Amino acid sequence: MSTEVSKQPRRPEQRLPLDAIPPHDMAMERGVIGAMILEPTAIEYASIRLKGSDFYDSLFGDVFDALSVLHEMGQPTTDVKLLLSSFKRYGLVDEGFGSAEIAKCVNDSIVANLEFYVGEVARFSRHRQLMLAMTRAYSKLTAPQPDLDAIAESVVKSVSGIQAGDTIEIV
Repeated sequence: MSTEVSKQPRRPEQRLPLDAIPPHDMAMERGVIGAMILEPTAIEYASIRLKGSDFYDSLFGDVFDALSVLHEMGQPTTDVKLLLSSFKRYGLVDEGFGSAEIAKCVNDSIVANLEFYVGEVARFSRHRQLMLAMTRAYSKLTAPQPDLDAIAESVVKSVSGIQAGDTIEIV
């Protein structure tokens, strides 16, 4: 057994596990969209608590935004034929959100569970935002001469915004 001490200084790992899949739950995202299609009041509830950017799957985020806009305009959202027509105009059908995906969302959703679905989508969104904020801060901290005060201020601002549910710009 060697008693030599390593001459290299100990340093924290230089890489974060960025290849890991960010936290999300597609079933919860489908549940929100399905409930919004099944029940117009679900659109009102979800639109107050979420935004399209909260969805991990950007297509679901676009569908969420489209449903919210259609509802605000007084357009029907429970008639699948009319909904498909609207989704075609928004380009969502071409992106892969056609009748099969509508059926999958509706079948995976129970309107009574909307509050839970929305809470989970929001929680995962905050988790991803915090991961991004911390990853960016870590990256800045590994610079040769990091501005610690500026980094700390940026982290506090980002975390406060995430906690408040604000849309934040993480720089």
